[in-house]
Order: sequence, then C-alpha cells, then structure tokens
Amino acid sequence: MPNEFKVKNGLIVDQGGISVTGSILLTGSLSVVSSGSSVFSVDGTSGRLFQIDDSLSGSLYSINTAAGLPIIEAFSDNTVRIGQFGRKALFVSQSKVGIGKETDLNGILDVSGSVTITGSLFARGSGSTIVSISGSIGELFKVIDTPTNILAELVSGSYMALQVRNDLLYTSGAFEAGGTITGSYFVATNNGNGTNFKVGDDAWIGDVNLANTIQLTGQQSATSGHVKFGSGTSNPVLGANNSSTLELTGSLSISGSLTIQNRPAFRVTGAGGAKTAVTTLSGSYLNVDYQQGGGWNNSTGTFTAPIAGLYQVNVVVRTNSNSLGTISQLIVYKNNTGGATGTAQIMVEFAANTTMNHAGGSTISKLAVGDTLKMVVTVGEISFDVNDNFSVAYIG
Repeated sequence: MPNEFKVKNGLIVDQGGISVTGSILLTGSLSVVSSGSSVFSVDGTSGRLFQIDDSLSGSLYSINTAAGLPIIEAFSDNTVRIGQFGRKALFVSQSKVGIGKETDLNGILDVSGSVTITGSLFARGSGSTIVSISGSIGELFKVIDTPTNILAELVSGSYMALQVRNDLLYTSGAFEAGGTITGSYFVATNNGNGTNFKVGDDAWIGDVNLANTIQLTGQQSATSGHVKFGSGTSNPVLGANNSSTLELTGSLSISGSLTIQNRPAFRVTGAGGAKTAVTTLSGSYLNVDYQQGGGWNNSTGTFTAPIAGLYQVNVVVRTNSNSLGTISQLIVYKNNTGGATGTAQIMVEFAANTTMNHAGGSTISKLAVGDTLKMVVTVGEISFDVNDNFSVAYIG
C-alpha cells in the first residue's frame, strides 16, 4: 500500500514528540508518558477540543468548545463541571450533585431554579421528611413519613396553613373555597368566639362552648343572625336581632303538632276579705296556684308578657256584700299605670244590692313583649276568695 508505515514491535518516541496530520488507527494499547502542563491534547480546526494535564491538583482534564471554553472539566478535589461555561448547569462534588448551584449543596441532589418534569415523579424515602419545598420566607411544603399522623403540610414561614392527615384536611386558620366542597364531614376547632366557618361575605357559623350547639351570626363579632329559606325576595327569614327573641318574617305552616316548652302561664286564687275601690289586687291577698315562664309578679299583682302573641285571660270574683247600695266593679287592665288607667280587657260588674255572688269573664288579649295585665277594683267593694281566680296563658 503506498505511503504505508508499519511498526511491528512498537514505536518509542523519546525526544521531540510525534506529530500526525490526518488520521491514525491504533490496534492495541496506547501509552503516553510525559511531564509538563499538557500530557495529551486533541486540537481541531477551531481550537483545542480535549486536554489532559500533567497535574494532580486543580483541573485534571477538560473537553472544550471551539472557543476553547470547557464544557466538561474534572478537578482534583473530586468535583466535575458539565455544561455551558460559567452557567453552573451541572456540578458534581464528592457524592452530591448541584444543578444551578455549586456551593452549600444539601442532599444528594440540590437544584437552584425552576424544574419542569414531563412524566411521573416518584419520591421514596424514610424518616421525618421525604419532600421539602422552601421559598424566600422559609419552608412552604413538606411530605412527612409518619402515616399514623400527619402526611403533608402546607406552611408559610412559621405559620402552618394546611395539614393532610390520615383521613382529613386540617387548618388552624381560615379556609376559603371558590367552588364546591364535598366530604363526609367537616371538623373545626373552637377559636373562642364561634367564628369557625365563614359563609359568603358576612355570615359565620361556629361553636359557642355549649353542648351540641352552634352559633350563626351576621358578622364575626355580631350578636344577630338570620336564615333565609329559598331565593325569592318574599321568602321567610328566621333569626334574632341582638335579643333573646326569635323572629320570623313571613308565614309559618305547621304540619303536625307544635310543643312550646314552659310557655308563659299562671293562676292565682284569693285569700278573701273586702277590697274597695281603687285597689290593685296583689301581695298576700293572692295565693299562687302555679306559674311558668316567669311573667307573674305576685308582690305587685302584675303579669308582664315575656314574648309577643295572643294570651287567654280569665277572671272570677265575688261581690263583697249583697246589700251594698252601689255597683261593684273589677277590671282587668292592659298596661295600667296606676288608678283606673290602661285598656280594659275584662270587666265584671255587680249591681247594687245584687243577689249574685260570683261572676267572671274571659277574653283573648294581644300583647307585645313588656305589656302588662292587672286586676283593679274600680268601683264599690269586691271579695276575692279561694273560689275565685285570675289566670293568663300564652296561646300563640
């Protein structure tokens, strides 16, 4: 073959080196023994492509671009740089790998910058924390290897925003959703003022530290709250305005029975003896048979309506004398303020020299909260004994 050079038993170049222009084919091993800055180098038309230096400190070898800038470079301190020069693309230090950073490497892989993953990401580990994501204000998210308690956390600095537990999501603060939330149950921790759940922009549902009781308020610290049934403008509204009275705006239709526990009611009888005009029957002259709802004051002889509505009113009295030459009269007044004032609800009147002993009357009175009822002897003489009575009962 023309221009062919063959070496049968090896070739040793001791001085001056060897220069080859063109290609060279080696079958077997190649041993290069040299000293100095560069032991082996490969140059192309655009510059140095590969170089191995005669040094065990600093840069050991590099693969360069046409501009002579290394894209792969190995160093004597067990570090390797790979990628565009000066951009910190991939850095290997001892047993740690840094992407986008070369110092303060944490863990086996430490990435500084954004990461895009197309496909699946699996993280398997053991210990307290498997995955941790931090931002400029500190830790933001972590997955914890404790399946008997907390599985993951969303945090903001030192504030824990959300926890994923075995069978629930937990937050120690407010929870806001822009769509539908579906679950078998929801749990909230009492924060002291009954404002655990916010509904819309001005309604709160919360615990009031009373067994089996929730609180509905129109604002976080308000003492009023209402529930509207349906979306129509005339649909009924049930609620309370800063008072102990529950109010219904609209009509109430009941299919079945309605039981009012301890509805306002009382009954008193008399002790006997004459009472002359003008006198309010009260005190020791009256004996309380029963009362409930707290509306009756025996010492003043006054019933005060604790709730608004209709009340059944009954009274039975007797004349003090069948030979009295004038009429005798007892009136049950609404809102009497003394003497014969107020609005008459029942009047019982005996004629002069009457032959009738006992007489009575009844009515239904409409009372607002705070309205009062009293028995007043307005004319003549009346006796109110054990056979007589005065009673009032709330009927709705």
